Amino acid sequence: MSDRTEALQWLEAQADAAPVFLPGDIPEDVLQTLRRLELVVSVPGGVIVVRSPGDDAEGVLRALVWPIVEALTRLYAPAVVERDSAVRLYLGKTEPGDDIRIRQAGGTRWRQEIAPGVVVRVERGEVSEHEAVSVGEAEIPVDVAETVLLMLPLDFLRDQLPDVALWLKSLVLSRPALTEAYRRRPRPVVLKRMEHIARDVGNERLADLLEKVVSEEQSVRIGRDRTGVGRDLIVPPLVTQIETTRQPWLDRLRVVVRDSSRQIEGILDQLELPEASDRLGDLLVGAQEAKVYDAYHSSSIEGYRISLGEVAMLLGGEAAEGQDLEKLRSKQAILGYGLAFDRLLQRVEERGGVVPLSGGLATDLYMDLFTPSVESGIVAAEDLRGWRTVPVFIRDTLFVPPHPEKVPRMIELLFEELDGIAHSRGLLRGILVHLWFVWIHPFSDGNGRVARFLMNAAFLGGGLPWLTIRVEQRREYFAALRRAQLEDNYRPFARLIAGSFPSDRSD
Repeated sequence: MSDRTEALQWLEAQADAAPVFLPGDIPEDVLQTLRRLELVVSVPGGVIVVRSPGDDAEGVLRALVWPIVEALTRLYAPAVVERDSAVRLYLGKTEPGDDIRIRQAGGTRWRQEIAPGVVVRVERGEVSEHEAVSVGEAEIPVDVAETVLLMLPLDFLRDQLPDVALWLKSLVLSRPALTEAYRRRPRPVVLKRMEHIARDVGNERLADLLEKVVSEEQSVRIGRDRTGVGRDLIVPPLVTQIETTRQPWLDRLRVVVRDSSRQIEGILDQLELPEASDRLGDLLVGAQEAKVYDAYHSSSIEGYRISLGEVAMLLGGEAAEGQDLEKLRSKQAILGYGLAFDRLLQRVEERGGVVPLSGGLATDLYMDLFTPSVESGIVAAEDLRGWRTVPVFIRDTLFVPPHPEKVPRMIELLFEELDGIAHSRGLLRGILVHLWFVWIHPFSDGNGRVARFLMNAAFLGGGLPWLTIRVEQRREYFAALRRAQLEDNYRPFARLIAGSFPSDRSD
């Protein structure tokens, strides 16, 4: 067996795990061969990333930021993610921010770019207790909350007040641990500022605890005039008004869904929008006429390779047989799309146009999408049994979808929020359900297609025609989604969707 073959076989055996390694994890002869094949990407700090042939090195690094961070904490153990980076992770924010901050007990100190636009800062300091936060497949050691509270930079408290307030809204601390942390790092004004923020967001239990610790350890009275809370630091109403779920990442989802709704409403008010119709029959006829066109474009956006003519023949009854595996996958995907399309139109008709957006509808559409693939043996039946149970990474983006344990509660909250928006506001409901369904990414595959079905269910319920996102819009479409996911900027996506009426089916 050649060195090249042995190295590639070793690489193939790692396919189910993130390809991020520490020195010594890879046999030396295999490592040298992979280096000769230019399949190794060195990361500052000593971490090794192995990419598959044909993978773009920068795209691989972007998708593997958190496994790289996890490897760095193992390399420098004991080490933890600290300060503002820890708050972001507690809130479920996987976009890295300005720097990802790591504290380790050794003598190393450095600041380096580990992926395009992603900087890690490693500092020296004491490391004792920590908690673990799951980001995709990575388990990140994070400072305990009592330590984070007393180490937050003042500029973060000022510039990222909504994040701090959301974190404090449901935070529960140990009094002995907080007192011990305070004695190691006494910051009375910071702790008093936290107390005032906690009161503003309704966490009186936390506020009382912070007040007691400061009064016991600090003799000088500190009022709001010194902390600035309520004067220079105003907690946004979106944060103060929500009822906490006792999970900061879930509270954050409610806040950002509502914030996105406000942003999108502002954009829609500025645009020329399609007029709603009360003629459901005409809308259903128009949707049925769009079926072949929509199946082709929605499937092609997801990478299936099939022509518009082949789609028409398949949906017209031609059997999907006698092709190589890739072609067979594409044909079965089209057949599944047809099943899901028909199910949705049937429900819309049965409900007089108003179909409740729900997890049940989403899972029914998902099962329809993949039923032909299951029946042909391409997809395992157990893959269709509910929400995903494994972490996922998306190629070439810093966005990491929520951990699978969070998915059921996030989906429930999303549809609860959508229920509060009238069906007559179909355009807003459709944009929101698409945006946040793909953000939660509740399935291992098919999320984009299910999201577009749910979007069109909302449109039909609001008297709007079926809308197709064309494959020619693919780059703009994914770019707009990434801006929403990484920058909390939902306006480009709203403009794209609202500007796509009516679909041009001439091509």
